[in-house]
Amino acid sequence: MQALGTLMASQIVDYDFGAYSLPMPVDAPVTVLSVGASLLKPSVDLELPINAPGDSWPLPAAVLVLNTAL
Repeated sequence: MQALGTLMASQIVDYDFGAYSLPMPVDAPVTVLSVGASLLKPSVDLELPINAPGDSWPLPAAVLVLNTAL
């Protein structure tokens, strides 16, 4: 969790080469999707509605996921 938090905050990943650890800069956009509160501190917090305004049915993608057997 700490490595993921560092990646999100500073875009640096520590590579462990056994004898030594080397911080390496990376360019890795991170998107966290969570049903509830996330354990990761967000830099931007968005709430995405499942239904379109004025629509009583879920989005087609949500219907597909909900109807797919796991």
